[in-house]
This record gives sequence, structure tokens and C-alpha cells, in this order.
Amino acid sequence: MADHVIQQVIDAFATTVTGLTTTGAHVFKDRVHNLAAADLPALRIFDDAEEVRNEDITSLPYMQRRTITLTVEAVTKENNTLDA
Repeated sequence: MADHVIQQVIDAFATTVTGLTTTGAHVFKDRVHNLAAADLPALRIFDDAEEVRNEDITSLPYMQRRTITLTVEAVTKENNTLDA
């Protein structure tokens, strides 16, 4: 069975940000992945909210508009220049 559309969006976004200068391949598609020091700096990507609106319920095909909010969390080791 094909991945749900939300998972396809997350996968596509993760592919886009993989290989960045600072995080490289350290891109994780969940918020609960335990990160070791060797994994840092890293990005965590996950869906935070989904809004579903009925567009047209009077005709077929039935239409819905779905809006998701993706969260990208940057994780790094603590240091004095973190904000820079």
C-alpha cells in the first residue's frame, strides 16, 4: 500500500534538506528519535497539525482540502555561539 500523502510530503521535504552544510545526512522524520552526540547537529521533521475542510459535499467526487503544518526542529550541542 502506498504511503499516506502526509508521509510522502514529509519524505520529500526530508530529501530536500538532506545534505545541507551544517546537518548533512542527520535528518530524522520523527520527534522521538533519540539523538546521540554523533548525530548532531541534526534536523527533526514531523507533522504538527492537520486541518481538514470540506470543499464540496454536494457532488461527486467528494472534495476535501487538507492543510498540514510541518515542524522542523534544529538540534545541536550546547555551545557559546549557538545563536550565531
